Amino acid sequence: MKRRILNIFYRILFYASTFGLLFITLGPIIWLLLTSLKPETAVFATPPQWIPKDVTLSNYAEAFKQYSVGRLFINSMGVSLSVVVLNVLIGTPAGYAFARFRFKGDNAFFIVLLLVRMIPMISVLLPLFIMFSTLHLLDTWLALILVHTAAKLPVTIWLMRGFFREIPREIEESAKIDGCSVLQTLRRVAFPLAAPGVGAAAIMAFIFTWNDLLTATILTSTMASRPMTVGLMNFIMQFRIAWGPMTAAGTLMLIPAVVFCLWAERYLIRGLTFGAVKG
Repeated sequence: MKRRILNIFYRILFYASTFGLLFITLGPIIWLLLTSLKPETAVFATPPQWIPKDVTLSNYAEAFKQYSVGRLFINSMGVSLSVVVLNVLIGTPAGYAFARFRFKGDNAFFIVLLLVRMIPMISVLLPLFIMFSTLHLLDTWLALILVHTAAKLPVTIWLMRGFFREIPREIEESAKIDGCSVLQTLRRVAFPLAAPGVGAAAIMAFIFTWNDLLTATILTSTMASRPMTVGLMNFIMQFRIAWGPMTAAGTLMLIPAVVFCLWAERYLIRGLTFGAVKG
């Protein structure tokens, strides 16, 4: 009897904790979505209208027309996807090289690579600002792509190195016996087997770039290259905050990240748990 009571108590505690965690996690997202569908009068209604009585899409229209959210969205998507492509193209062969080849100082070089990633971005933004200003690259996609690629590459290389180490060497040796070169072995054998690790690296690079605020704030100044994260500050004006259009823009900003995560979920989970075991 006592054990049954304890089991019921633990079950109640488990479900209560689960629902509490879901509320904390999904509550702000649901509030964001509902607020974006409210007219301005309902946003400031007292008492608050948690569920809008009159649903409207005017906030989305205003966000596109008055605040150029479309341009901000294109900037964020272009920079993020470019960083993902560069990380995969550079980080995958680099990780393969660290996993399969031995050269003088390879371990020291790899440790230095990881230590560089540990340097806080805020500590190097001033030198980066001066460098890009000298090169006339401020307020451009290229500046953001270069900085984010350099910042995410160490993690990509570390992840892919660990993943390639999990692939049996015998498979690659069989390909070499059949006449494949190193590059052909990487492209035809190792890369397909490492697809989960590539997916994990890609989604990490995308999310961290998509959510960046600090770097973009320093290196961009106009709508020509500003991403969504910086553009959201345009909704905060001197005497008011455009809550409706801001929440509409925030909802739009969630969509690519959610879609990307759902698409690469199985790659992310398997890549992080399987590829980093022996990293």
